[in-house]
Formats: sequence, C-alpha cells, structure tokens
Amino acid sequence: FGLLEKTGIDFPGEGSNIIYSKSAAGPVELATMSYGQGIALTPVSLVTAVSAIANGGYLLQPHLVKEIRDADGNVVESFGRTVKSVAISSQTSAEMLEIMEYVVNNGGGGKARVSGYRIGGKTGTADKPSETGGYSDYVYGSFIGVAPIDDPQMVVLVLVDSPRTKDVHGSNVAAPCAGEIMEEVLH
Repeated sequence: FGLLEKTGIDFPGEGSNIIYSKSAAGPVELATMSYGQGIALTPVSLVTAVSAIANGGYLLQPHLVKEIRDADGNVVESFGRTVKSVAISSQTSAEMLEIMEYVVNNGGGGKARVSGYRIGGKTGTADKPSETGGYSDYVYGSFIGVAPIDDPQMVVLVLVDSPRTKDVHGSNVAAPCAGEIMEEVLH
C-alpha cells in the first residue's frame, strides 16, 4: 500500500507516515502495532490505501484535482489514472469490501448508513500522543467509508481531533458525519 513512503500527491508539504519497516519492528513494536499504537498515517496516505481496496487492488497516484480548465471551460491539463502498483488481488479487494460493508451493517460503523446504498467503512479511535511522552487524555475519532460498495466511486475520511463528548469513539463522532457527506454526494 506504499505506507513506508510519501504518496507523491501533487501538492507541496506532504508529511510522512510513522510506521516501522519490517526490519526495524521488534517484538514490542509488532505487539503494539497490532492494536494501532506507535504508528500514524497521513490522511492522504490512508485515503490512497483504502482507495486501493475499493478499486480492485490498484494503488494509484493520488491527485488533488482531476483537471484544470480555463475561463472558457476548455481542459488545460488533465491528470489521468496512474497505477503505482498492485497492492492486493481483486479477490482480496472484494473480500475486504464485504468486510467493510459488514462494519456498517452490523458493526460500529452503523451511523454511516445511507438509505438505498451499500456503504462500507471502518471506524477508528486513536490515543493522541502527549508532548511529554506517552499518550494524552485526548483521542482522534475517525471513520473512513467507501460508497457504493457494489461500484465504488468515493472514499470519504472524517477525522475528529479531540472530540468533546462523552462517547469519543469514531463510531459516534465521525461515522455520522461521513454518512451525511456520502448521502449528499450519492444523491
């Protein structure tokens, strides 16, 4: 999924992911990475990876815009589809989409449902690092969704920084917002 390098999106200032390479991951790192501690992905990297799941396994070069037009509406520059690699097989892609749909239909992503559409996604709740080491009392609540599952056209990421509510989980603070965005776009 290209997580050990920047995506190369056509916009300056892209950050790097914080993730151990296979050779640098010892027993402690492997254990903590298994439940999401000690790693961090940029939003563009996460969307790029989930887009590969959504499009049959192809890791594509992300672009900020599809095309640039002049004042008369003529296309000045167009950014086509560039396949960087094949991250997973089409069969694995289809299986992952089924799992993501299950998360929305039967798991924590239920608040992202859109009536009349098959939606898939994954919730996330991550402890925020403290400036003095360890973790703070705050979290990131997130939801990344794919729609529609039977013909994926969009990936939506909602990330809530330090939600100020009793239930700070991504299923509560981010999934409903992602559902509203997908509903507006799908209609």
